[in-house]
Amino acid sequence: VYSVLPTPTKTGYTFTGWNTEADGTGNPYKHGDQFTITSNTTLYAQWCEAYWKLVTDASELENDTRIVIAAKDYNVALSTTQNEANRGQAEITKKYNTTTFDENNVQILSLVDVTNNRFALYTGSGYLYAASKSANQLKTQDKLDDNAKWSIAISQGAALILAQGDKTHNQIKYNHQQSGQLFSCYESSNTTMSAVAIYKEVCVQDQ
Repeated sequence: VYSVLPTPTKTGYTFTGWNTEADGTGNPYKHGDQFTITSNTTLYAQWCEAYWKLVTDASELENDTRIVIAAKDYNVALSTTQNEANRGQAEITKKYNTTTFDENNVQILSLVDVTNNRFALYTGSGYLYAASKSANQLKTQDKLDDNAKWSIAISQGAALILAQGDKTHNQIKYNHQQSGQLFSCYESSNTTMSAVAIYKEVCVQDQ
């Protein structure tokens, strides 16, 4: 029984999983799937050419969708740098309703455990969560509780991302102020921080 499959990389393409047939018509396997080998088996890597598209309606989001969280009105996104109490920023390039970026610097999140418009934001090693009732904190943890579950609503490109636990500083926003320039969780009543937007990965064959 194999519990962990490797995730290969290929410049210009996105890895979508393994398959028992090269053309993708066989049995699919994704990272973390468990299966039993009863005979010699060859698995073929499956790829797609992809781009990152602005999400304009939450109905576009589903389980296993890969996203990035960006500042709506600035050319930056949530970075891979986890500070003590928040996330740093990384530069992106926006063009019309798409974006490009260095995947080594921008945090790509997978939407997992999706039920009833509740999304877990998985970094690959943990879950983003709202961490405080009294301070602006956005951290990463191993466990999946209500503070790491988020509702998402989108209006005119702005994404309202709210943690569902007991923390009152529960809305992801971008601090554009000179002293900040970071992503964190703020009280919903806070109007001084900037709205965020969501871009999702779209495979060319899925258009």
